[in-house]
Amino acid sequence: MQSYLLNIVNSTVKSDPPPSTVKSDPPPSTVKPDPPQNVTIESKTSRTITISWKSGYDGNSEITSYTVEISDNGLNFSDANCQGWPNNSCNVSGLYTNATLEGLRPYTTYFIRVFADNKVGRSDASSVVETVTDEEEPSESPKFVEVKALNSTSILVKWSRVSEDSRNGIITRYTIHYEDVSKGKKRTVHIRAPATETIITGLRQKAEYSFKILAATSKGDGPYSNTTKEETEAVPSEPPPPTDGIGTTEAIIPFKNKDTLSSGEPVSYFQVIVMPMKKGQDPGNSADSRYETVTRKYQDRVEGEPYITAEFSKKDAKATFPVGDGKVYSRIGVKDPKRKRRNVDKPVIEYLNGELDDNTQYAAFQRSFAENGDYENEGFTTFITKRDDTVKIVAGVLVPVLLLVVVFIALAVFIYRRRKRQNENLDGRIPMEKKSRRPTVSRLWGRGIDNPNFIPGGIIPVEEFEGHVRRLHANDDLLFSQEYAALRPASDTASDATLAQENRYKNRYNNIVAYDHSRVKLIPISNVPGSDYINANYLDGYNKEKAYIATQGPLPDTTEDFWRMVWEQNSKIIVMVTNLEERGRVKCFQYWPSEGRETHGDIQVQLTETVELTDFTIRKFCLKKSSSKDERMVSQYHYTIWPDHGVPSCPTSLLAFVKKASAANPTVAGPMVVHCSAGVGRTGTFIVVDAMLQRIAAEKTVDVFGYVSSLRRNRNLMVQVEPQYIFIHEALLEAIHSGYTEVQAMELRAHIKSLVEVNLNTGQTGMDEEFNHLGRGVAAPPSKFQAANMHYNKTKNRYANVLAFDDSRVKLSVLSGIEGSDYINANFIDGYKTRRAFIATQAPIPDTIPDFWRMIWEQESSTVVMLSRETEKGKVKVHRYWPGKHPASIGTLVESASRVVRQYHYTGWPDDGSPATGTGLIDLIGQVQGWQQRSGNSTIVVHCSAGVGRTGVFCALSILIERLKSEGVVDVFQTIKVLRTQRPAMVQTQDQYEFIYRALREYLDSFDAYSNFEADQY
Repeated sequence: MQSYLLNIVNSTVKSDPPPSTVKSDPPPSTVKPDPPQNVTIESKTSRTITISWKSGYDGNSEITSYTVEISDNGLNFSDANCQGWPNNSCNVSGLYTNATLEGLRPYTTYFIRVFADNKVGRSDASSVVETVTDEEEPSESPKFVEVKALNSTSILVKWSRVSEDSRNGIITRYTIHYEDVSKGKKRTVHIRAPATETIITGLRQKAEYSFKILAATSKGDGPYSNTTKEETEAVPSEPPPPTDGIGTTEAIIPFKNKDTLSSGEPVSYFQVIVMPMKKGQDPGNSADSRYETVTRKYQDRVEGEPYITAEFSKKDAKATFPVGDGKVYSRIGVKDPKRKRRNVDKPVIEYLNGELDDNTQYAAFQRSFAENGDYENEGFTTFITKRDDTVKIVAGVLVPVLLLVVVFIALAVFIYRRRKRQNENLDGRIPMEKKSRRPTVSRLWGRGIDNPNFIPGGIIPVEEFEGHVRRLHANDDLLFSQEYAALRPASDTASDATLAQENRYKNRYNNIVAYDHSRVKLIPISNVPGSDYINANYLDGYNKEKAYIATQGPLPDTTEDFWRMVWEQNSKIIVMVTNLEERGRVKCFQYWPSEGRETHGDIQVQLTETVELTDFTIRKFCLKKSSSKDERMVSQYHYTIWPDHGVPSCPTSLLAFVKKASAANPTVAGPMVVHCSAGVGRTGTFIVVDAMLQRIAAEKTVDVFGYVSSLRRNRNLMVQVEPQYIFIHEALLEAIHSGYTEVQAMELRAHIKSLVEVNLNTGQTGMDEEFNHLGRGVAAPPSKFQAANMHYNKTKNRYANVLAFDDSRVKLSVLSGIEGSDYINANFIDGYKTRRAFIATQAPIPDTIPDFWRMIWEQESSTVVMLSRETEKGKVKVHRYWPGKHPASIGTLVESASRVVRQYHYTGWPDDGSPATGTGLIDLIGQVQGWQQRSGNSTIVVHCSAGVGRTGVFCALSILIERLKSEGVVDVFQTIKVLRTQRPAMVQTQDQYEFIYRALREYLDSFDAYSNFEADQY
C-alpha cells in the first residue's frame, strides 16, 4: 500500500484588496515580544540563504535573542544552522537582525520563520517566507538502460533520469559523447530533456563505439557516466541463401504469427510485401529503410519496385505463406488506421497474390500492424522460382479442356440470368442494384477520363469551396478517391541523374527520383563525377517560378551537398516537416549543429539561436563559406508534431506554421527549401497549402487538383497519399472560414472596436461572428470519448455532457484489479512554448478526490488553480478536496516522500458572467508563473466546476499573454480553436470570449498606452 503526503499552501486571490486592520496600543506591563517583522530574503546560493528582519514591539523588555526555524515542507519546522554562531545554532543575539542559513540542499523550496525572545518568553512566529535555493550542476550522472545496434549505421541509446535528490535543479538537456574506438573519431550530441532515448545515426558498419552521458541544469554539466560500448551490425556481403521455389507461380515462405509489437500493442493484421530482384542482388539488411513507402498492388507492379501481395487478419495467419498462389486476400472488420471513416462500414480492400515469374529472384517480408497503425517488419526471405516443365506439360493438356468447361458454364449462367431478368420485368419489379463497395485507387486509375460525368478539380471560388469539399466527401469520400486517382504520375519523365551509378547512394528511397528537367544542379566539383547531383527539384509557387525546392531529408553523405544547395540558391528559409526519428526509424540526418558550429565541405554552419515552441522550433544559422567573405543568415522552421501515421487531426496548428514560415521568407530570397523524409508527401502538403493560401488572398479562388498536377510534372509523387490530399482541402477550408485573425499588439484596441460594431447586413457584431465560427464543424463523435463513456467511468464525470477526449486525456497508473482505474476527467493542454503545460479538469467529486490527488502526485504538479467557489447560487460547484489546518490522509498508498503543492483559489469570479475587469486574473497568472519558476515549471492543474469555461479562459489568457510578450501579436480565435481540439468546449460562452479580449486590452493598457510594451521578436 502507498499513501501520499502533500503539503498544501493555499493562496486566495480576490479581485479587491482586503480591508486594512488597525492594531491597538500594547499594555504598558511587561509581556512577551511581538513577532519579528518584514522577514526578507537578502541573498541566496545553492546551499545558503541570508535573511534579515526587523524587531517588533519588545514587550517592554529587552529582546535577548532571535531563533530562526526552517522547513522544507511548510509543516515540520526545526532550528536552522546559522553561519558563524556557536554549534551552528540559529539562536541569534538580540543585537543582530540577520543570519545566514547554511547546510541546505540545492534547488529546494524552504519555508523560514523567526521568533523573538525576552525574559518573559518567546513571541509568536513571524510570517513565513518562502524561497528556493539556487540550482547547481547535477551531482550524479544518468545511467544507461540500453545501448543496442539497430543496423549497420545506427545505435539506440536509452538512459534513466538522474535521481531526484541528485538533480540539483531542472534537467534541461542530456549530452552523449561517443567515440569510434578504432578511428578515435569523437562526437557529442545534445538531447533536450525530458527525452530519455535517442538514435545515434551515421555510424560506420561493423565498428565499435563507446558512449558516456551526462545531465545538465542551467548551472552546468554534471559528471559523465561510466563508458559503455556497442558495435554496429555488418552489412551482409551477399544476400541470404535463396529458398527454392515450388514451380513458376508460387513459393512458400516462413511466417511469424506474432501477438504483439515490441511496443506492446496487439497485432491486428499482416501484409506480405514482395520485391522482384536481379540475380544475386542484396535486398539490404533491413526492410525498414528502403521499403517503407509501399502502396502498389500486384496489378500495378513496376519492374524493380516492391508491391503488396496480400493483407489478412491475424486469425487467418499460418506458419507459412504461399507467395504467388493466385488467390485474393483481404481483411474484414478491421478499422483502417490511415483514414477516418464517416459512419460508413469499411469496404473490403482486396489484394491479388499474383503468380510469380519463373526463374526469377524475389525477396519477401511480412509487415505486422497494430490497430492504431503502428507496424514492424520482419527480415527478408529470398527465393528463386524455378522452371517446372512437368507443370507446363500438364497445363498444356488441361487448358483446352478447362476452356470448354468454362465456356459451357458461362453460357448456362447467361441464359439463366436473362430469363430471370425478363420474369422480373414482367412482374413490374425493378432489379435491386447491388451496393457497390468503395473503389480502390487502382480500380479508379483513369476513371475520370472513362466516366464522362466526372471532371476532376477545377478552379473553385472561395464562396463555393465548402460545398465543393462537402461534395467530395459524400459517399465515404468517393469523389476524393476519384479525383486523387486522376492525379497520374509522369510515366515517361527522365531521371537519368538519379539512376546514375555514382549517385544511387545519395537517394534516401529508391522510388523517389529527381526528374532531370527540373532537378537542382549544384556547381560541379572538378574531377568528381555526379558532384552536381542532389535529390531535389524546383517547383513553381503561386505566380512565382522556382518558388520552392522540394528535397529529401539529408543523409550523412549528402549533408555537404544540402548546405551547398542552400548557399548556391541563396535560400533564406528551410522548412522541415519530419522528426529525425519516428517510430524508431531514422527519417532524416541531423544536418545542423546542436550548439556551436560545424563545417560541411567549405561551408561553416553556426547555430545562433533556437526558439522552441509547442508545435514547432525555429533555428537560426550563420553560414560562412571559406572561399567567400560573405555571411548569410538562414532560418529553419521545424514542424515537430506531424503524427507518425497519417495527417494531423486538426489543421489549425499546421496553418499557423505555414503562415509563420511563409511570412519570414524575404521576397528577394532564393527558393524556400522544403523537406520531410522523402521530400514528396508532407513536403507536397506544405507547399500546396502555402501556395493556395497565397492564391486565396490574391484571387479568392482555389485549384488544388490543378496545382498538385503541376507539382507532379516536376517531382514524382508530390502529395503522396490520398489522406494528405483530403487534409489539404480541410486546411484550406478552415483558413477560408477563419480568415486572418492574428493582430499586432499596437492594433488590438482598434481591432476590438471593429469587433463590437454591428454588420448591418447580418445584424451581428464581428465578435458574434468570430465566436460562432468557433462552433463550426461536426461535433466530436462518441469515438473520441470511449474511456469516459465506459460504464465503470460514467459516474466519475461531474457533468454528463463534459467528457475527456481520449487522445489528450490524463492517464493515471492502473490499479490492479480495478476497471477504469486509469481514468480521470482531465485533459492535457499545450502552452505557448511547452507541451502539456496545463491539465484542465473538472472539480473532483467525492468519489474522485483520491484520483485527483493521485494525478497531481503522478504528474509531479506543484500548482493547482481553482476558479470556482465551493457554492454558487445555492449549488455545490466544488466539493472540498483539500484538508483544513490538520493533515489528512487521502487514498490507500504509502510512500515516504512529500511535495509542496500550492493551491491558488480565485474568488473574484461572479456567479453569472465574467469579471468586470481582468486585472485580478492577470495578477493571478503572474503569481502562478512566479511560483512555477521557483517550483520547477511542472504541469499546472486548472479547474473550475466543469473544467472547460473559466478553466479555458485561464489557459487561453496565460498562452496569449506569453505569446504577446514574445512576439507582440495576439490571436484569440486560433488559440481557443486549438484548446478545443484538446478538451471540448474550452471557453464556453461568448461572454467569456469577450472577457479575454478585454483582459488583453487592460494588460496592454498597463504599459502606458503600449508605448513601453516591447516583445521579444524572433
